[in-house]
Formats: sequence, C-alpha cells, structure tokens
Amino acid sequence: MITADLHTHTCISPDATHSLRTMVRKAKKTGLDAIAITDHNHLLDYRIAQELSREFDILVIPGMEGGKIAREKHWIALGVDSVPQGRSIFQILDSIHDMGGIAIAPHPMTCKGYHSFSALPFDAVETLNGTTPIANAFLKNPVSMPEVGGSDAHSSCMLGYTWTEIERDCSCIDDLLLAIEKGSCRPGGSLVPAWKHLVFWGQLGLRYLDQIGTGIRKKSPSVSLFSYLNDEMIHDEGSPYTHD
Repeated sequence: MITADLHTHTCISPDATHSLRTMVRKAKKTGLDAIAITDHNHLLDYRIAQELSREFDILVIPGMEGGKIAREKHWIALGVDSVPQGRSIFQILDSIHDMGGIAIAPHPMTCKGYHSFSALPFDAVETLNGTTPIANAFLKNPVSMPEVGGSDAHSSCMLGYTWTEIERDCSCIDDLLLAIEKGSCRPGGSLVPAWKHLVFWGQLGLRYLDQIGTGIRKKSPSVSLFSYLNDEMIHDEGSPYTHD
C-alpha cells in the first residue's frame, strides 16, 4: 500500500504560498509516497515532475484543478499532458479521458464543487478534503464511485494530514491512476488542524505584503523583511515555481 496526497497547490496558484520544490520536499518528509500537484488552471510539466520524483524519491503526479477559482465549480485532472479543453463539464471530462488521465470531483458538497458528481463521468470523488469538514459530513456516494482523500494544501504546513491509501504498490503514475480508476483506494488520515489554517493565512498575508514591498524595493533596494521571515515562501527573484 502507498499513500498519496491527490490535491495540493504551490505558489503558482494565487492563493497558495510555497514553491513546488518546497511542497515536494515536505511531502517526502511527512512520509507520503506520492503527491499530485493540482494548481488552479496550471498544469505541471511531466518532465519537471519526473525530475523532482528522482531528486526527492517520491512520485510526483502532474495535474491541475480547473474552473475559475471564485466563479466556477472545480474539477481535478491527473495524468494529462495538456490542459483539458471544453465548454461544458462533459466536454472537459471527455478531454481528460481522451488523454489517458483521470478526473476527480474535489470538495463536491462545497459551493465550488459538483453536487451532482454521481451523475457525471468522474473517475473518483474526494470524500475527504482536509479543509472542508462540514461539506465532508454532508457527502453521499450513491453510485459507489471510487473515493479518495486530499489535503487541499495551500501551504507546506498543511501537508501530511490527509491522503489517499492506494491498496497496491505503484512504481509509476500509470499504475497509481489505474488503481484509483479500479477503486483500489480509500481516503486516509484526518482533517488539517485548524491552527494550520491560521498559519497558512498568515503566510498568505506575508506573500502579498512581500509583493507590495517588491515594488518599493525596486525604487529603494533592501532586504525583504517578509522573505527573511519565511525564506521558503514565494520570492520575486527568479522562478517562483522552482525557487527553493
């Protein structure tokens, strides 16, 4: 059996705080065997995922969480090599499947989830989301769709609490996706502790304060107080996606 967090975000998402490398390193440190990177409307490149898998000895799964963050319902695509296309959710899910990927219905009982997931061609439903305890409690799975868990981590401090248990050893992404599709999985772990949410919101505030400070520093260069306080958060120099 292996454990995989199938719902995480890096600082490429506008509402998350840590770099890709930091998230992968932390996932390995917490004991996870695999992590899916599912940034909002941004797909992780397969080559980068493979490089990080080798470097940190953890399976890194390229994915994305689609749908406009505040205005549309969300879906997760795993194992695709390009951004799924389509105007309707049916077209989007068909696009995911045409690329050999799987589609997950995240936090379905929230306002940004598909309440009618059981009537849609999703491959799995996220019945344990680490950040939505009330919505989790109201979720029913009348069609016995494969169930998964994901932390929905927007900060490295939120990793290691919620995951999916894959009931077989998986040496590659295809094996893991097939296991989920066949239902050889179940949600595991628990909710992300409330105090970790407070830490995250503090970090997110620092991220945006740092970005404001960057504009000031360009006129009067100095050491960034906010980056100094948390040197693993997003930085403005270089690529924030891979910055350590």
